Amino acid sequence: MRDRNFERFPFSKSEQGMISRKATCGLCGEVALVSDKGNGIPADQIALKLRQRKWRVGKSADDDRCPQCVAAEAAVKRRRPKVSDNVIQLHEDQPMVEAVLSPAPVADPPRKPTREDRRRISEALDLHYDIDGARYRKAATDDSLAKHLTVPRAWVTEIRDLMYGPEGNEQDELTAKAIIDLEASLKRLADDFMERYAKIEADVTALKAGRLPKAA
Repeated sequence: MRDRNFERFPFSKSEQGMISRKATCGLCGEVALVSDKGNGIPADQIALKLRQRKWRVGKSADDDRCPQCVAAEAAVKRRRPKVSDNVIQLHEDQPMVEAVLSPAPVADPPRKPTREDRRRISEALDLHYDIDGARYRKAATDDSLAKHLTVPRAWVTEIRDLMYGPEGNEQDELTAKAIIDLEASLKRLADDFMERYAKIEADVTALKAGRLPKAA
């Protein structure tokens, strides 16, 4: 450690003439300063002061680690599985005989539609999808076609998106229009109610003041 050369660094603007020795974390760049008033403190004493601050001092400046990086590296090592975690003993009376556990089986890729599946889905879409209207007829949906054909819904969605148009159906549009019409009617009723309420309130105020209400 005596061969380590810690970089000189100005100590502070308020202590002109004093210097310190600097250590920089090789991972995150965190800096630690050790006061060197006499400009001659040995490198091993500088390293000792850094270790007291939980630093790890390496053989070179690039190997120095701040306390946060030391803790992070230790946490990674604790989470890393040991070789012994992947083996089992075959017999209690044969402790030296071991077998490596097999890796977990890989799941099979999702099933792809066959040509016959695509033909059946296309025929159903021809029957239930209105290309000109860019919607399903009546209340049909991807889900209802998939259940009728006993195929995954994703297959129906893929073919409809690619060859027919967006999702949605005639029933949804009729429902949305009905909601808009009802909301408009409700607003007209509310406006009429508020107008009548204001007229009655004005009449009551006029009567309390000894005046006849204005004719409607």
